[in-house]
Parts: sequence; C-alpha cells; structure tokens
Amino acid sequence: MACTLDTQGRSRDCLVREGHYAELNQAARDYVVQAPYFSAIRRDHPVSPHYRMHFNFLIPPDR
Repeated sequence: MACTLDTQGRSRDCLVREGHYAELNQAARDYVVQAPYFSAIRRDHPVSPHYRMHFNFLIPPDR
C-alpha cells in the first residue's frame, strides 16, 4: 500500500502496489484510509510525505 499524508494527517491517493486477493486489498485500503495519523513536521512546518505500509494476512487452511 502506498499513500500520501496531507498536512492534517489524513491518507490521500492510496494505491495497492501488490496484492493477490481483491477482498484483502480492499480491507487493507479501508484500514489505511480510516486510521489516524499525526501530521508530519519538517523544520517546524507540516509536510505531505509519501509512505508505504505492508500487510501480511494469514489465511487458515480449510478444515
């Protein structure tokens, strides 16, 4: 997942960079968009950094 944080700490322009299951891709995207973040500060000014998050899902075997 790759996103940009705006100066208020909200995720913007989130894209799944690699994923094999549409439902899990959507779950990861939903989480990233709704999660709270602190705004990034550089030299006492808010900035909009790009960031990546990696998600690993464990899918249990069928019983």
